[in-house]
Amino acid sequence: MKITVYKTNNGYLKPSHQSDQEYFNKMPLNEPFEIDYTKGRNSGFHRKFFALMNLAFENQECYAVMNDLREKVIIRAGYYREVIDIETGEIEQKAKSISFANMDELEFQKLYNDCKAVICQWIKIDNEMIAEEIEQYF
Repeated sequence: MKITVYKTNNGYLKPSHQSDQEYFNKMPLNEPFEIDYTKGRNSGFHRKFFALMNLAFENQECYAVMNDLREKVIIRAGYYREVIDIETGEIEQKAKSISFANMDELEFQKLYNDCKAVICQWIKIDNEMIAEEIEQYF
């Protein structure tokens, strides 16, 4: 069972949504529970990531499809897994999923910064200029 909670001022955990409250109420009292902490994703920051990708896409001529560019930037930033092609036996790099379920906010922020560094180097733009350009999209 997975529920979303927040920490109150008095240090208690409280369910974030009605559906979480229903599961929370079913938990027995005075029993220990194990909790894995992940910081929930910020959808605004997710949109900012795609503004970064749009900026890169519009300033290059190598990729005809945005998704191909996004995957390559993620791989170049170091966020990939290696798989073996069953036909050739070669090792291929596949971009890690950036879905909300697969990456928490802290890891996504690091991915964003690493991808931004790759893009700055690739399209020869400095960090301040790219930040200004992204704000136009965002």
